[in-house]
Amino acid sequence: MCSLQCVSTTKLCSILFIFSILTTNSLWASVTGYSNVGNGGTKFSGTEATTISVVDGAFTSFDAILRTTGWDDFVFTCDSATTNNISSEGKGSIIFRYTDSSNYYALVIWYDQWGSGDYVVRLKNSNLALDNTTGQIASYASSTSISSLQIQGVGSTIQVWVNGVLRINTTDSSHPSGSLGFAGYNRWNADGVSWDNVSWASAQNTATATPDSAMTEANLDARSVTLDISGDTFIDGTLDFANFTLNNAPTGTTIESVFYTDSDTAVVNLAFDSTDFDSDVTTFDITISAAELNEGQDITSDDMSITATNDAESIAISDDGFILEGAEDGEVITVTLSGGTFSSSLNTANWTVNNLPTGVSKGTLTRTSDTTATIALSGNASSDYDTDITNVE
Repeated sequence: MCSLQCVSTTKLCSILFIFSILTTNSLWASVTGYSNVGNGGTKFSGTEATTISVVDGAFTSFDAILRTTGWDDFVFTCDSATTNNISSEGKGSIIFRYTDSSNYYALVIWYDQWGSGDYVVRLKNSNLALDNTTGQIASYASSTSISSLQIQGVGSTIQVWVNGVLRINTTDSSHPSGSLGFAGYNRWNADGVSWDNVSWASAQNTATATPDSAMTEANLDARSVTLDISGDTFIDGTLDFANFTLNNAPTGTTIESVFYTDSDTAVVNLAFDSTDFDSDVTTFDITISAAELNEGQDITSDDMSITATNDAESIAISDDGFILEGAEDGEVITVTLSGGTFSSSLNTANWTVNNLPTGVSKGTLTRTSDTTATIALSGNASSDYDTDITNVE
């Protein structure tokens, strides 16, 4: 019985040992929403909403976790990025636009304990080494620990904010697209590295347009539109109104001036010459030229609406009272429009003069103001008429 009991205990111990291994490894399960490269599933743990940590710093190959959804143009943020105090060992890296283990960007943070004492932030091309400049595109040394970090990639522009201040602003087109995530490589003792409150988002730069009041045909002149941009900032405080374009604006609407408010806000003041329009405008927006923006890409605002005044329009005609039979050529009829305005350019094919005597026709059409135009008569009557013509229209 003792022999049988011993065998049974051995088996039980083996089962418990195996269960212990499986239970321990389950703590190193891949982060939700990420897939694994190499042994990434055993190296990282946590959630984006709280903390993603390196839980096994023994990186002996390219081990990574990659987000299952992502964007080529993106924004990464975290509240803090902690590191341990072993200056020569791996700390884990934020990677983006990854296509394979030889093609990606990495942002690494190295605590130079035995040197400057700085936290060195390095933007690197396909290289995870912390304590050298191999593959380095740009870097920044912070004398204080990293309490907030933001990375933004839009096109070839890559920007990094450290503790709320833009510290790296560069361009590189080596990797235009790829996955987002975290990695480590060929280093030991990276346990304890973490990123708090991680967020990845699409970096679609936008501009929100807010008129100072609801815009109508009657009040459009002197309206002001505030533009709040997101994902970019103005290069400086001097804005050229020529770099702002009105799209789908009613005819006669122009930009009177543009004023800088702060790095991501401007006010566009409109002017309107009262040119009549009778249909509501629902797709009016404003484009800010790349020349005004740090990332060098145009931004177009969201759409705004302008309500038309669909008023009753009528015309009246008059002359100088001296159009005589046989001397009609060159005489002028004045057309006055009420309840609207003429287009800036008049097309003579759209105008007809009725009940003119035989031999007399419509001649030159001239726009003389927003509400008046003249028509010169051409030719003289070729047939006699003995009563006045009073129904020319």
